[in-house]
Amino acid sequence: MRCEILCTGSELVEGRTSETNASWIIQKLAPLGIQAARVTILPDDARAITQEIREALARVRCVILTGGLGPTRDDVTRQAIARAAHRPLAEHPAARAALARWFAGRVMPVANRNQALMPQGAEPLANPAGTAPGIWISLPGGKTVASVPGVPHEMRRMIEEEVIPRLAGRAGPARAVRQLSVFGLSEAAVDAQVERLPKGVRYGITVRGIRVQLTFSAPARRRLAVEETARRLERILGRQGGLVLAGDADLAVETHRRLVRARATLAVAESCTGGRVAAMLTAVPGMSKVLIESVVTYANLSKIRRLRVSRVLLRRSGAVSHEVAAAMARGARKTSGADYALAVTGIAGPACAAPGAVRSGAAGRPEGETPEKPVGLVWLGFAGPGGVEATSLHLKGDRETIQTRAAEWALLFLLRSTIHELRVNPR
Repeated sequence: MRCEILCTGSELVEGRTSETNASWIIQKLAPLGIQAARVTILPDDARAITQEIREALARVRCVILTGGLGPTRDDVTRQAIARAAHRPLAEHPAARAALARWFAGRVMPVANRNQALMPQGAEPLANPAGTAPGIWISLPGGKTVASVPGVPHEMRRMIEEEVIPRLAGRAGPARAVRQLSVFGLSEAAVDAQVERLPKGVRYGITVRGIRVQLTFSAPARRRLAVEETARRLERILGRQGGLVLAGDADLAVETHRRLVRARATLAVAESCTGGRVAAMLTAVPGMSKVLIESVVTYANLSKIRRLRVSRVLLRRSGAVSHEVAAAMARGARKTSGADYALAVTGIAGPACAAPGAVRSGAAGRPEGETPEKPVGLVWLGFAGPGGVEATSLHLKGDRETIQTRAAEWALLFLLRSTIHELRVNPR
């Protein structure tokens, strides 16, 4: 069975927001034996969406839309579906009841009432995380249109709980799918290790941040071949220094899992990343069980007062150095009482600078770019019962990219540093 995914939203077409929903949906459909034949990004234009739905239905049996189900005038997906299906819009009692429950005890804005409108014969898809019900409509010839909001956390829950169960019984032969997330190795290094694949096994590789994701798939009857291929690559990449995790793994989730398993605690001290490591960690439910505290010691004075970093050390080595990264980690562990501590200090640079421009930090902030310490230089520090260590990174990109990548590498450094001490298998 093939499907097409239509992602609507003028903000996507204009580049104001990145489109990330389609790739996630494709990964969820693959085990059902459903292949995504095409992904299309469309503006908030009812005529364009209507035309695209009709053309997609001429090619495939299933069309999935994301976005355009909100209460505002630019949310036109429901109208487009109705026109494509040649069905009038009408208020659906179940959708209206769901909206009433959502606004219980509050006055429902008039605009939200439009979200109860459905093409005649359509079924609302429950949305426990927002106001917009989804739409499921069956059409002649075994065709189906499913529509969910574009908000990622709403979309994901509705695809898993509402759309996939309905599609499962209508899909083709199931496929065996195995994914690996590899951290610490480049895409080229990972790809070079993929040898000749067993017959019928497909292979795909994608990159997201510092994660290289491998996907192996084959007809369900070839499940053992898929599993053995993934295990072999996992062993090879692990020996080459990669951290290999199963599925669509997350470094912060893995950090939480390992610390909870070891009954250990963590403290974090950040400078150039400005709290990004903490944001990644605290996005994981239950992190309060292991994360004692995180501090942004951006100014040198804060490093001195909060982490007890020596003034002499800062003057001699500079805030972005092996010595200060180690001292920050040591200080964070000592002042917090945590079992482990992670520190980040570096030069993220400006968001945009003219070629050759000299960048110098303000008083108390990390030094600016110099030949010895260019923009993108980041030092990571780690402290634990077994001692203190530090390592450097040389990152490329603008300020935001460097900060984000540094935070990701910091968690990877933490996991690598604690593997031996926690005695946890890196798999």
